[in-house]
Amino acid sequence: MALPSRQSNLVFLVARRGALPFLLLVVVVSYSFFIVDNDPKSGSVNMNLLSSCVWSPESPTACETLLTNHICSGEEGVQSNTTKTKKAGRRMLVFGDSTNHHLFKHHPQNFLVGKLIASNVADACKGRYQCRVARGHRCRNNHLFGADYPINKTWMPPDNVNNVEGPLIYGSDHPFCTDCNGCRSQFLQCFPQDILSATTQCRIPSGDGRGIVHGGFIGVEFARDVEIQSSRYRTTQENIAAFLRNEYNQESLVEDWGRPICVINTGHHDVMIPNITKSRYVENVRWYLQLMAPQCSHIFWLETTSPRGDSEYIQSRNRTKAWNQGVKQMLSEETQSIILANMDQEQHQEEPQGRPLLRSKVAYVEVFDASVSYPHNDNIHMDPSWYRSLADMFLEVGSTRCESPLPT
Repeated sequence: MALPSRQSNLVFLVARRGALPFLLLVVVVSYSFFIVDNDPKSGSVNMNLLSSCVWSPESPTACETLLTNHICSGEEGVQSNTTKTKKAGRRMLVFGDSTNHHLFKHHPQNFLVGKLIASNVADACKGRYQCRVARGHRCRNNHLFGADYPINKTWMPPDNVNNVEGPLIYGSDHPFCTDCNGCRSQFLQCFPQDILSATTQCRIPSGDGRGIVHGGFIGVEFARDVEIQSSRYRTTQENIAAFLRNEYNQESLVEDWGRPICVINTGHHDVMIPNITKSRYVENVRWYLQLMAPQCSHIFWLETTSPRGDSEYIQSRNRTKAWNQGVKQMLSEETQSIILANMDQEQHQEEPQGRPLLRSKVAYVEVFDASVSYPHNDNIHMDPSWYRSLADMFLEVGSTRCESPLPT
């Protein structure tokens, strides 16, 4: 098992918080049936049980430690022709609505996609990749994710009888557009070049001791919606999963950087869908995560934050809390293995038999309680300091080097 190494400062943070006790695993749980292996001597995480932690800006350590150990449990190095070495770093993608987009909007280092990050990726992988910052729009997102349009650009509206899905406002009246105007995707995308003329492998910058973490934000504002449709897939979630499989997770990229860590949340927009219930929302989340699990190295499910409680909005504190609890209970009791729901046969063949349980890929980050009393900017958006603290924690986790002897 790989264990975290904390040797030096993050490349992309001005200053880091106080050093953590080595191999200390602190896990705070809300229910007796949410259990992880929290033996501080082993520093391990039992991947057959749902990992869960409580986060707040004042107390980030428990989640930072749990998520680090979730990553390091079972992480492998890169196999070359003659040696096996550590990856140069990791990729991290954040999926969600405008609340998750605020992780980028309010972070001083342009979280995961800044020019310095792109430069460090290029330096670590000289000649192997051509990288660019991909930027989305409110409309015309198909090209960004390599998705063609349906025949004659015929758009199928949301089904609010059987599936209960978005969009419901602007996106419902404007085909192939999003409801949310503040959820535009922005991520660093790298394209493999002539490997024969490049360095043999990506290497971590000398003298740093920490991995490079890069990635970005992909706007997915519902657990199930039809904002992005293609000739092959009807829903945004299926098209995003196909993009990750076919383009973002090309073989050389996975060899050098691994599959991305996926930070995911939906909730504030789902609650506005007509006829939606808690059980339908939870089933939509299950379906969404099943699609994403094969494309992500780990999934960090971020609880929906508490609304401020403004009476003119449909989002309410009690309903948000109940929906959060529904997702957590679903993950803790999930008995199905990771499957590829509603995807093509080709992808079914990619994954071996004996797939792990969905919850083995997921770490559940509890933020609702801390958000209740924390300052808000409006009914659903927190004060910028909230998002800066969250982004710092995810950068710290993503850049940690896992230390263990590599097999020969």
